[in-house]
Amino acid sequence: MDEFSLFRTPSAPAREYFCYSDGLGWIDAPGFRIDRGEFINGLMMHVVSGAMIVEQNGRHRTGAGETVVLRLTERHCYYSDPVAGCTFYWIHFGGKPAETLLRFMESFGPLPRILPLEGVPDAIRACGDLYARHDIEGEIEASAHIRGLLEQAARLLVRSDPARFLDPRDMMANRVVQYLESRWSEPIRLDDLAELFNLSRWHFCRVFRQTTGRTPADFVLDQKIQRAKTLLAWTGDSLSDIAGSLGFSDPSHFARTFRKRIGYSPSAYRRHRIHG
Repeated sequence: MDEFSLFRTPSAPAREYFCYSDGLGWIDAPGFRIDRGEFINGLMMHVVSGAMIVEQNGRHRTGAGETVVLRLTERHCYYSDPVAGCTFYWIHFGGKPAETLLRFMESFGPLPRILPLEGVPDAIRACGDLYARHDIEGEIEASAHIRGLLEQAARLLVRSDPARFLDPRDMMANRVVQYLESRWSEPIRLDDLAELFNLSRWHFCRVFRQTTGRTPADFVLDQKIQRAKTLLAWTGDSLSDIAGSLGFSDPSHFARTFRKRIGYSPSAYRRHRIHG
């Protein structure tokens, strides 16, 4: 791999508003080692071959195809694997958006983080080309590449722990909605809903009301009415078909329930949506 390094001074607007880099490159460096107390900004390294060892909050090995993200504002040491060596891409990054994303990543635990990010070499090379233009537009485009990599890292962390940021009310309600989505036309039994959470029927009703402020029956009916509104607005399905698809005993029962909840008959709601 051809070697390259670029060191630069970001513009004032880039420092104030965007993600920026003051250094980047790619290198094949057996015996490479950096050991320092602190520096500035963050660092992302993508290993192409061999391995990179990072010593910060423990000892971490980044293998081929992996990317490590760390803060340089804390003591750190990183070096190529003594046996395998290391060929890698690197980019120093900073800026307010980058700092916000780093703090978000740290909400999952201390850095460094080793992740299977995609497109890192292409993004770093693109940043090098954009910075060679020496204009603010190039800095803005480079910011999008840096931010994209950090957001990709954030998404991977969220996928590893999807419940971390969910409100308990949302978690319980979302689980019930997922259950309903494949069973709109079926009778919904409290015992079946309770089984989703390994709770007794009585305990489920109590917990559901405590967390959502509504009874399970009221919530299920509301979800069916919301589904009916979508079908009325965006399909040509007959009222009879819609009623049957949502488990109502007949179109009249559906119409009465819909009017009670929405204030319109299903037909009036459809006309209102279509004709404004």
